[in-house]
Amino acid sequence: MRYVKQLTLQGYKTFASRTEFLFDAGVTAVVGPNGSGKSNVADALRWVLGEQSFSALRGKRTEDMIFSGSEQRARMGMANVTLVLDNSSGWLPVDFGEVEIARRAYRSGENEYYLNGNRVRLRDITELLGSSGLSERTYSVIGQGLVDQALSQRPEERRKLFEEAAGITVHQAKREQASQKLADASNNLMRARDIISELTPRLRYLKGQARRAQEYQQLRTDLEAQLKTWYGYRWRQALLGLTGAKNRAEDAATAAQEETAELNGLLDQIATRREERGRLRDQLSEWHRASSTLHRQAETAQRELAVRSEQIRLWREQADDLEREITYLQAALDDGDERLQAARTEQSEAQREHATQARRVEEAQRQLQTRERERAAQARVLAQAQDSTLNIRTQIAERRSRLAQIADRRTELAKSDGEQAAGAKAARDQLAQLETQLDSLHAKADEFTSRLSAIDHDRQLKGQALALAQDSERQAQDRLNAAQRVVARLQDQLDLLERLHNEGAGLSGGVRAVMSAARGEGSSRNRSGQSKGQREGHAGEDQALSGILGTFGELIQVAPEYERALDAALGGRVQDIVARGWDDAKAAVEFLKRNQAGRATFLPLDTLRPGRAADVPKGPGIVGLASQLVHFDPAIRPAVELALNRTVVVEDLNTARRMVDRGGGATLVTLDGEIVRPSGSVTGGSDKGQRDGGLLTRARQLRELPDQIKAAATVASEAEKAVERIRQAQGEARAALDALRAQREELSANQAHLNAEISKAQLAAERSRQTVTWHEERRKGLAREIEDLNRHEADLAAAVSNLTGQLEQRGSAVEAARTRLNELNADDFLAELARIKAEAAVSAGQLRSREDRVRELAQARTSRQQETSAKIARKDLLAAQQAEANQAIDARSAVAQSLAAEIAALAGRIEPAEARLAELEAHTRQSEAQERALREQLRLAQARQNQADLAAQRAQDEVSYLRGEIEKDLGLVELTHFVDEAGAAEQSLSEELVDTQPPLPLNGMVTRLPVVVELPEGLDADVRHLRAQIARLGPVNLDALAEYQEVETRYTFLITQSDDLDRAVATLQEVIAELDRVMEREFVATFKAIAAKFKDEFVNLFGGGSAKLVMTDPESPTSTGIEIIARPPGKREQGLALLSGGERALTAAALIFSILKTRPTPFCVLDEVDAALDEANVGRFRDAIKALSNETQFILVTHNRGTIEAADTIYGISMGSDHTSTTLSLKLEGKDLVPVAAVEA
Repeated sequence: MRYVKQLTLQGYKTFASRTEFLFDAGVTAVVGPNGSGKSNVADALRWVLGEQSFSALRGKRTEDMIFSGSEQRARMGMANVTLVLDNSSGWLPVDFGEVEIARRAYRSGENEYYLNGNRVRLRDITELLGSSGLSERTYSVIGQGLVDQALSQRPEERRKLFEEAAGITVHQAKREQASQKLADASNNLMRARDIISELTPRLRYLKGQARRAQEYQQLRTDLEAQLKTWYGYRWRQALLGLTGAKNRAEDAATAAQEETAELNGLLDQIATRREERGRLRDQLSEWHRASSTLHRQAETAQRELAVRSEQIRLWREQADDLEREITYLQAALDDGDERLQAARTEQSEAQREHATQARRVEEAQRQLQTRERERAAQARVLAQAQDSTLNIRTQIAERRSRLAQIADRRTELAKSDGEQAAGAKAARDQLAQLETQLDSLHAKADEFTSRLSAIDHDRQLKGQALALAQDSERQAQDRLNAAQRVVARLQDQLDLLERLHNEGAGLSGGVRAVMSAARGEGSSRNRSGQSKGQREGHAGEDQALSGILGTFGELIQVAPEYERALDAALGGRVQDIVARGWDDAKAAVEFLKRNQAGRATFLPLDTLRPGRAADVPKGPGIVGLASQLVHFDPAIRPAVELALNRTVVVEDLNTARRMVDRGGGATLVTLDGEIVRPSGSVTGGSDKGQRDGGLLTRARQLRELPDQIKAAATVASEAEKAVERIRQAQGEARAALDALRAQREELSANQAHLNAEISKAQLAAERSRQTVTWHEERRKGLAREIEDLNRHEADLAAAVSNLTGQLEQRGSAVEAARTRLNELNADDFLAELARIKAEAAVSAGQLRSREDRVRELAQARTSRQQETSAKIARKDLLAAQQAEANQAIDARSAVAQSLAAEIAALAGRIEPAEARLAELEAHTRQSEAQERALREQLRLAQARQNQADLAAQRAQDEVSYLRGEIEKDLGLVELTHFVDEAGAAEQSLSEELVDTQPPLPLNGMVTRLPVVVELPEGLDADVRHLRAQIARLGPVNLDALAEYQEVETRYTFLITQSDDLDRAVATLQEVIAELDRVMEREFVATFKAIAAKFKDEFVNLFGGGSAKLVMTDPESPTSTGIEIIARPPGKREQGLALLSGGERALTAAALIFSILKTRPTPFCVLDEVDAALDEANVGRFRDAIKALSNETQFILVTHNRGTIEAADTIYGISMGSDHTSTTLSLKLEGKDLVPVAAVEA
C-alpha cells in the first residue's frame, strides 16, 4: 500500500535545484556514493514532518538546512520541502484524497508550515499526524546510528519505543495537558483564595468607610441648607460694603482730577516761559559761539604773525651759517685738487715701472714656453712611437687568439651538423606517423557529426511533440480547473442553502421554532432560560412535535418558470406548517405559547376542507390551475388544494384582465408575479428583495444542486483523467528527450574528446614540420659559417705576418725619440722666470696703492662739490621763504583788524538778551514754587483716592473671597445682584460692582442663593455646629460607597470562581487517574505482543538462537524500563554490549520489525541500517523487509547490493560538478530496470 506519494526538495542541504521523488507501494531504495546527499532525503522527510531537534537532522541551526553554496553556485536563502501523502484510504482524518505538507525555512531562522497550500501552525501539522499515530513515532524514520542507539540506550530510555508503539503518546500528551490544566487550576484556585483573603479585611474596612461617607453626605446636606441662608445674608452685606467703598473711591477720584487740572494750567504757563527762556539761551549760545570763534580766529592770526616773525629770524641765522660753511668748503676743495694732482703723478710713475717688469716676465715666459713646446713635441713623438709599438703587439696577439678560436669553432660546427642531420631524420619519421593518425581521426569525426545531426533531428521532433503535449495539458488543466471551480461553486451554493434551510432563513420566528423542535434541534436552546423543574416538566411535551411534515413551500415542487407566479400567489402561506392531524397542530401551538416563540399557521391534514376548484377556461394566455402545476406527495393534497385550488396562472396582465371580466371568483396570478384578485384589485411591481427567488426557488435548488454537483464532479473527474493521460504522455516524451539528450551529450563529449585529439595531433604534426625545417635551415647556416671561418683564418694569418715587420721598424724610432727628449731640459729657465715674477709682483703692489690714493682723493673732491652745491641751494631756498613770510605777515595783520571789529558788534547784541533772560528766570522760579505747592495738594488728594481705591479693592476681594467660599461649600450658585433695601438697584449696576459672570442655567445643577436682609437667630451657631461635626469625621472617602459595592461584587465573583475551580481540580484529577489506567493497560498489552514477535523475528534474522524482552520493574509498568537479552546461535546469553556490530544491527532490526508487525506505521525510512551486515545476514534482512512491505511502505537508504534487490524503485544520488546532489531513478519492470521520468527540475 502506498502512503508517501511524492517528496519535493528545493534548496534543502545539498539539493539546490528542485528535485522530486515519486514513491510507489513496496520498497524504494536510495543509493549513491558517500557524501552525495542520500541521507539528506531521510532528513528532509523527518524535517517536513515537523522535527525540531537539529541534532537529529545532523545540524546545529536553521541555516544548516539551507543550501550553503559552492564555488559554482551561490547560496540560497530558503529551503523548501513538500511531502504528498496518499489519503485515498482515509488514514488521515481529512476529506482529501491527497494531503500535501510543506515546510519552508529562511536564513533569518523563520519556519513556515503549509497544509494543502494553506499556511498553518506546526501544532496543526502535529495534531493531524498525531491522529494517525505518525508524528511521535521515532521508528518511522530511523537514521544513521539510531539502530545502534536503540540498543545502547538505558532500559528507561528504550521504553519510549514501546510507548510510541502502544500509541499512548497521545494519552501522554492529554495527560500532560490535563496536568498543566490541573496545575493552572490549582494556581488559579490559590490565587483566588489569596485574593479573597486580601479582599476580606478590605471589604470590612470599606464597609466602615461607606457608613462614614453616608453620615458625611447627610451632614453636608443639612449644612448646605443652612449655608444658603447664611451666605445669602453675608453676600448682601458684602455687596453693600462694596457699593459704599466704590462711591467713596469715585469722590476721591473727582477731587484728585480737579487738583490735577489746576496743576496742569500752572505747568502750561511754566512751559511757555521755559520755552522763551530756551529760545533766548539758544540765541545767546549762538552769539557766544560766534564771539568765541572770532576771538579764536583773532588769536590764531596773532599766533601766526608771531610764528612767521620767529621763522624769519631763524631763516636769517641759517643763511649766515650756510654762508660760512660754503666759504670753508671752497677752501677745502682747492686743497684737495692739489693733493689729487700729486697722487696722479705718482700713479703714472708706478704704472711705467710695472709695465717694464711685465715685459720682462713676458719675455721669460716666451722662452720657457718655447722650450716646453719643443720638449712636449718630442714627448709626443716618443709616446706615439710607443703607442704604435703597443698597438701592433696587441693586434698580433688578438689575431693569434682569433685564429685559435676559429679552430675550436670549426670543430664545434662539425659536431652540430651531425646532430642536426639526426634530428631532421627523427622529425620526418614522427610527421609521417602523425599524418596517418590525423586521417583516422578525421574519419571518426565525420561519423560523429552525422550521428549528432540525426540525434538533433530526433530531439527536434520529440521537442515539438512535448510542446504539443504541454499545450494539451494546459488546455486540459484549464478545463479541469473550470470544472473544479464549478463543483466548488455549486457545493458552496448547496452549503449556503442547507445552512439557510437549517437556520430557517426567511421563516418567521414561530415557524423556525416549530421546525427546529420537529427536527429535534433547538429544544435545549429554547429551554436554556428555564429552570431545571420547568425543563423536566416540558421535556416530554417538546418531544411530541413529531407530526410536523414541514412547511408548505418545502413539500411542493414547482417548475422554475412557475416559481415567481406561485411565490406571489402563496405569499405568506408558503410558510404554513403542514401537520398530520389536529392534535399535532395543537401540540405545536402549545409549544409556541409555552416557549413564547412566536406564532405560526398550521394545516392539519385531517381537518382541512378545501373548496371546489376554480373553473379554468381554455384560451390563449391561460396556463392553468395552480394546484395542477405543482408536484407533491398525494398525502398533502388537502393542503395543496386549500392553498391553490382557487388560483389560476396566466401569462400576463392582459389575459388576467379578460379573465376578470368573465368572472368566476378565482385569484389570477401572472408569470411575472402580478396578482389580480376577484374583487378587481391588482398587486404588482418590482421586489428587490426577491431577485434571487423566494422559498420555492430555494427548495428547488436544494433538490437540484446534488445532481448538478454530481454531474460537475463527473466532468471534473474526466478532465482530471485527461490531464493524467497527457502528463503520462509528457513523461514518456521527456524520458525520450532525456535519453536523446544523454546520447547527444555522450556523443558531444566523445566528439569534443576526438576534436581535442585531432587538435593535439595537428599541433604535433605542425610542430614536427617546423622541427624538420628548423634542422635543415640550421645545417645550411652551419655550412655558411664554416666557409666564413676559412676565409677569416687566411686573412688573420696574413695580417699577423705584416704586423711583425712593422713592430721591428717601430722599435728603432722609439729609442731615437727617447734620446732627444732627455736633451731638452728646462730647469734654468724656470728659476729665472720665478725671480722676474717676484719683482713684477712688487711693482704691481705699488701701482695698486697709488691707484687707491688717487681714487680716494677724487671721491672726496666730488663729495665736497656736492655738499657745496646743496648748501648754496639751501641758502637760496631760505631767501625765498623769508620773502613769502613777509607777505603772509602783511595779510594776517589785515585779518586781525577785521576780526576785532566783528567782536565789538556781537558784544552790543549779547548784553540786552542776557538781561531778558535773567527776568524770565526770576518768573520761572516763582512759578515753580507755586507748582510745588499744587503738587503737594495733588499728592494728598491722590493719597486719599488710593486709600478709597484700596478700601474698594479690599471690599471687592472680600466679595470674591466670599463668592469662592460659597462656591466651595455650595458648588455652582446663582448669586443675586439686588443689594439695596428697596430692591431698586439695577442688575447692570450690581454686575459692574461684582466683576463676575453668572453661571449657565444647567437645569437643577445650579443653586440659587436667596436674598436675606436679616440673619435668623441662632443660624451662626447652627452652621458652626454642623461644621464641627463634619470636621470630627476627619478625612472622608466619598468614593467608598462605589468602591465598597465594586469590591463586594468582585468578592462574590471570586467566591463563585473558587467553588468552580475546586470542582475543576477534582474533575482533572479523575481524568489523570483514568489516563494512567488506560496507558498502563495499553503499554502492557503492546509490550507482550512485541515481546512475543521479537522472539520469532530474532530467530528468523539470525537463523537460530533466542532472545527476549523483559521489564526491569514489572510491578510498576508506568515507569519500568525494557531490557533486551539476546543469545545468537552457538553462543550463550550475554549482554548487548558484548555483541558484534552485525549482531547488534540484526538485534535492533528484529526489535524494529517486531514493533512494525505489532503496530504497523504507514511508512518507514531506514537510513543505512544494514551497513554492518554481511551477505548472509543481508538476505534474511531483505526477506523480512519484503514481508513487511505488504503493510508498510519502505524507503531504504543503503550501500548494500543485497538490500537493493528488495527495491521496486531505485533512486541514484550523485554529487555534481557544482557540488549539488543530482538524481537518477530506475524502476523494476519484470526483470529489467527502466528509467523513470526525470525527477530533477
